[in-house]
Formats: sequence, C-alpha cells, structure tokens
Amino acid sequence: MKFLGTIIKCNDDGTLVLTDIPGELSGLSIPADVLIGYSEQTASAYVLESFEFRGKRLIVKLKQINSYGRAKQLIETGIFIEADLLIFENNEGHFVSDLVDCTVIDVDTNEIIGKLIDVYTMPANDVWIVKTNEGELPLPAVKEVIRDVDLEERKIFIKMIDGLKDLIT
Repeated sequence: MKFLGTIIKCNDDGTLVLTDIPGELSGLSIPADVLIGYSEQTASAYVLESFEFRGKRLIVKLKQINSYGRAKQLIETGIFIEADLLIFENNEGHFVSDLVDCTVIDVDTNEIIGKLIDVYTMPANDVWIVKTNEGELPLPAVKEVIRDVDLEERKIFIKMIDGLKDLIT
C-alpha cells in the first residue's frame, strides 16, 4: 500500500479533502479498496467511489461515508491505496517514501551533492530537502532542477542552477 494523502477537512455531503498527494498524480482506478487511519497497520477498510482534483488537493467520496458527522471523524488521518490503482502523468510519479535516502548527484559534474531527507508539499511546487556536508539544501522540484530520478539505483540527478548552493542552511 502507498500513502495517498492526508484528510484535512470534510464537506457537508461527506466528501473528504486530501492534501500531501503524490506529485504528477493524474487519476485513480475506481472503485478502489483503501485503508484510512494514522498508519497502514491501524487503518480501517473503505471503498473509494469517486474523486476530483482541485488544484493540489484531492476530493474523494467513500462508499461508507455519506454525512458530515461520519466524515469529520476521519480528519487528520491518512489514506493508503494499492500502488497499481494510481495513475501518473508520463508514468513518472514518485512517492516521498520512494525518494527519501536517494543519493542526489549533479548531472553536469557527476559530484554527489548529498541524500534526500524530506519532501515539502508547497502550493507552487514541491521542495526536496537534501542533506549535504554543509547543511540542508532545499531543491525546487521543477524540471529545470530535477533532471532524472532512478529509483532502482536510488539516484536523483539534478542541475545545479545559479544561486542554488547559496540556499544551504
């Protein structure tokens, strides 16, 4: 199972609003069996009936939830789904759990920059945090910077654009 997102609020009709959804996610195969809870191990089973994207948020409707009162109980929990039910643009979607601990390499010099330690979900684009010898480097997850992700080799290739190293804290 993969983490789909965090439920941050619910609507009057019982639909749930998710954030922290994987970048490049473009769809879901539905109906889908999902787990909802604070962790996959303690989660309860539900059936996802429909979904709608609204910016960086995902609105979902569960078969078992049809009221605000029942939906409200799920706020701040996560939704977990089988990876093969996720549809990504260009087949390049990545999960935070897949990216963490990957080695980050400068594509031009082949120099190892550091290890990816976290991903921040931001309104414009995600920011990938890399632990370097000098500190933490925030990388904007945009095509101009992130050139390739090789999950089999656990490597991320980046283009060190001007001023990027100045962001190390």
